[in-house]
Amino acid sequence: MRIPWSRPDIGRGERLAVERVFDSGWVTQGPETKKFEKEIADYLGCRHVVAVNNGTAAFALAVLAHDVKELTMPAYAYPSVVSTLRIMGVNVLFGEIHARRVTMIPFNSGGWMAPVSYAGMPLDGDSWGGLKVIEDAGESFGAEGRGGKTGAQGWTATFSFHAAKTLTTVEGGAVATDDDGFADRLRKIRHRGYLNFQTTDIASAIGRVQLRKLPDHLENRGRVARFYREELKGLVGFQHVPKHVRIHANTMFPIFVHHPKLLAARLWKLGVETRLGWPALNDTWAAHHVSSHVLTLPIYNTMPEAETEYVVKCVKKSL
Repeated sequence: MRIPWSRPDIGRGERLAVERVFDSGWVTQGPETKKFEKEIADYLGCRHVVAVNNGTAAFALAVLAHDVKELTMPAYAYPSVVSTLRIMGVNVLFGEIHARRVTMIPFNSGGWMAPVSYAGMPLDGDSWGGLKVIEDAGESFGAEGRGGKTGAQGWTATFSFHAAKTLTTVEGGAVATDDDGFADRLRKIRHRGYLNFQTTDIASAIGRVQLRKLPDHLENRGRVARFYREELKGLVGFQHVPKHVRIHANTMFPIFVHHPKLLAARLWKLGVETRLGWPALNDTWAAHHVSSHVLTLPIYNTMPEAETEYVVKCVKKSL
């Protein structure tokens, strides 16, 4: 048996939607994208969503529209965002993270902050409310904290619709905001700016079908996560999920072990795909600790019970 780390749920509905767009004669960004944006905004409970071509572009677009010159982000985050910001001339500072939550510790510096809702865990609205925030919510579409759904908690949030996410357009992303003027700037930069962030109606057609599947996707990911936690309790460490979390998107399922590379190699031989952690962006203790101890197990929208049982069996055998 070969268990993939992730697998998109793309079926007949998505194929028919793409054919409909092909038949319309308009495949670039257009009317389908406007419908997709409206449906996402309605789902999140925010005023505006601006769709783009990928998650990194979504974050870059938000930074440009806010005219950010300097921001602080967690010392453990996806490296492509940092690279893009530096290319744009933004001064990037690094903040410490909670080692068990793998989320940035909030502080009021008066400057811009870019916390990451790691693995699909939403931010705490009580901790971040009132601060200048651009949330890298690439992994948390569908998540919900006590302040509302990710993307509608009062600050700018950016999403990724990569194939491994809860909702995919194959590649894609979006920026969510309640600010009318800011949304107008986002659209102007996307459409007439010096960078091309535009998506396609083909991608948006896929996304609209995916949005209807999202409740089932979140429910199944939650089932897989609960099973892992129940069966591996006491054997590995887990991401701590605080009380403010109402819905965890479970886009990834991280575990913490002493020798993740060794465990990954053993699981690969048994047919189980995993992912090692990203390199720490700054040598803070917590970021280094997470980077050197984390391993993410397989989890995806339609993962069946038999596969989760096999993964647990293999992890227990390989520890």
